[in-house]
Amino acid sequence: MKYNLSIISPKMWIHHSAVNEVVLYFYFMIKKKADVQISFNKIVFDRINIIFFAWNLPKDVILPENSIIFQSEDLDKSTGWIFEGEIGTKYLNFLNKHKIIDYAEFNLQSNIINHQNKKFLPLLYCEDLKFKFKREKKDFLLFYGALTEHRKKILKKINKYNIKILDASECWNYGYYRDLAIAETLAVLNLHKTEAISKFQSVRCFYPLINNVPVITQKFKLSEGQDWYKDSVNIIDDLTLESTEIILDQLKDEKKQNEKFQLFESYDAKKIFFECIDSLNDM
Repeated sequence: MKYNLSIISPKMWIHHSAVNEVVLYFYFMIKKKADVQISFNKIVFDRINIIFFAWNLPKDVILPENSIIFQSEDLDKSTGWIFEGEIGTKYLNFLNKHKIIDYAEFNLQSNIINHQNKKFLPLLYCEDLKFKFKREKKDFLLFYGALTEHRKKILKKINKYNIKILDASECWNYGYYRDLAIAETLAVLNLHKTEAISKFQSVRCFYPLINNVPVITQKFKLSEGQDWYKDSVNIIDDLTLESTEIILDQLKDEKKQNEKFQLFESYDAKKIFFECIDSLNDM
C-alpha cells in the first residue's frame, strides 16, 4: 500500500503547523512498512489519503472511497466550534462520509458520526521525533495553544503564585522557537479550552513526552483500558497554591519523572498504530 498524508491548508494559513508533529508521527510510523509521502492540498487517487484539516476542502470535492480523515476537533455540541456555521456543517458531512482516525476516544462515542468506520489512535513514543538539540532546564512553565478565556483565567491564577509562565500563544505556537522553549521548560502546561472539556489533548502532549519533558495537565477522563497517558503525566485536580506547589515538587523528583517517560516509551507504538490503520483499511 502507498499513502499520501495530505495537509489541507488555505494560502497563508499558518495554523496547519498545529499538527506538524502528528503528521510526522504518521509519516515515520508508516515509513516502517509502506511507501508514504506528505503533500499540501493534494489528493492522490492511487494512494490511501490521510487528510488533515478536512474542513478546508471544497464542499463538493469527491474523495477516494478509502480516504481517512484525521479528526482533531471536539465533538461535544456544548464546546465544539464545528457545530456552528457553514464550515462546520461541511466538515461534519465529510466525517459522516469517510473513515476517521480520532485523537480522543470519547469523540467516537458521540452520536454525531453515524457510521462505525472510525478508530481512536493514541499518539505515543516515536524515536524519530526526538529533539536534535540538548535539553537545558530553566525555571519556567510553558503554555502554548489557543488562548481562550478559560485558559487566560488559569494562567492569571498561576501567575499570582509567583510561578514563572512563558505564554507562547501570542508569538510562536509552532516551530523551532517553540521547540527550544519546550526543551528549556520545567514542564508544559496542558489546559482545557473551557471548563467543560475533560478530554486529554494528546496532540499537544505526546511531543514533550517523547522528548522527556514533563507535562502538567488538568484532570481528564480516559476510557477504561485506554489509559495511555495518565501515569506518564502530572495531573492536577485543582489549581490551589498548595496543589500547584505539590506538582512542582514532583517535578524535582527526576527518578519519578524518568519512570513516567519510560512507561510512555514502553508501549508498542508501531503495533498499536498499524492495528488502527489496518483495521480501517479492511473496512
